[in-house]
Formats: sequence, structure tokens, C-alpha cells
Amino acid sequence: MQGDFKTEIDMKTKHFFIVLAAVAVCFTACKKDEKATPVTGITLNYEGLTLIPGETATLIATVQPDDATNKTVTWTSSKPEVVTVNEEGLVTAVANGEATIIAITQDGNEIATCIVIVDYRSQWVGDWEFTTGYVYWEHDLGVIVDVVFYHLGKISLGNASNELNIEYMENRLFSLNVDKNGKIFGVSFPDLRNYDGKFDGDDKFYLYLNGGGLGGGSTHTINGIKKEGDKK
Repeated sequence: MQGDFKTEIDMKTKHFFIVLAAVAVCFTACKKDEKATPVTGITLNYEGLTLIPGETATLIATVQPDDATNKTVTWTSSKPEVVTVNEEGLVTAVANGEATIIAITQDGNEIATCIVIVDYRSQWVGDWEFTTGYVYWEHDLGVIVDVVFYHLGKISLGNASNELNIEYMENRLFSLNVDKNGKIFGVSFPDLRNYDGKFDGDDKFYLYLNGGGLGGGSTHTINGIKKEGDKK
């Protein structure tokens, strides 16, 4: 009888401590919840990017404040057929077009965006150094050769499909059309009847232009080397 009574006391004591431990855990969890720091905002290291198909870039999300309790971010692309993004913020350009990368915080649904333009022409956009050679001829008067070096110039995206703008020769601006392989297939150069040109890799460019008739004419050979710089 006495043994049964002692066993009952021990079980009640054990039960008491189990309940006490559960209350302590609940109290601690509640205290942690009370001290949680909510997210107030999010920013990205890029607001916009210009990439060529196949190129990648990494977006880095900074969640405010620095001591926010939950900094989890979800990444999505408005047009995965143009640009994809993984859970780490790695952006991959797929095809020509424009898309928005959206970063949303799990806590508070704060949003940051980056507009990504995918354009194969962008690989040639930038500052260039041009060397231009001229050959002029007139009927029965022989050939005159003149070579001029131009140290400043740039190539920018045009508004028309496949169009690039080349600026050189004291801000003279011409338009060129280029395919995905860098081959020039249409140029709006005045008074020049024949042309041929190509972007050779990412940093070299040449353009050969020939115009004139029986009375004379000229040829222009333009060579460019891309200068250092970030095109994004």
C-alpha cells in the first residue's frame, strides 16, 4: 500500500515538471516572437541590366533593417522566356526582349525590381577608338591616300530593329544594321554605293565603304577597337 502511494507521488511530481517545462518553452517562444524585428524594405544592387542571350548576372538583395529576423527572399521573372532567375538571384538571359525580375520578402511582402533588357547588339555598345583610312580617286588623276586617327567614338543602340549607331569623325553619326554574328547587312552612309563590315568578336570592328562612278570616287576603311568599360 505504501509502495503504491509513493509511486503515485513520483508520477505526480514527474507530471508537474513536464508541465512546468512545457510552460517554460511556451514562455520562451512567446518572448522570442515579441522580440522579432520585422522587415521594412528591400533593395537590389542593380535597377537595370542589359545582357546578351546566354549571359548571366547576379542580383544581390539587401533587406532592411540589418537585424531583420526573417530575411528570406523569393525571386521571380515576369517573362521566363526572356530572362530566368534562380533562388539565389542568378539571372540568365534567354532571348531578345525585356523582362522584370521581382524580389519579394517573405516577411512583409516588400518588393524590389530590376528591369533586364536582352539584346544581342548590346555586346558591341560602348566606347571605341577608331582608325579611319581614306582613298580618293579621280579619273586620270591618280590616287590620293590620307589616313586620319580618331581617338574618341562610341557605338550605341539605335531605335530601329537591329540598328546600331556609330559616332565618330567629330560627332558624325551613322547607322548600321548587324546580325547576331556581327555581320553588317545594311548601312545608311550617304553617297556610298557598296559596303562590307563586321564586328570581330567583342572588341574589334571594321567597315569598308566604296562609292563613286566613272569620274572618280572614294573608299573608306574604318577600324575600331573597343575600350575598357562596363556595358551594363
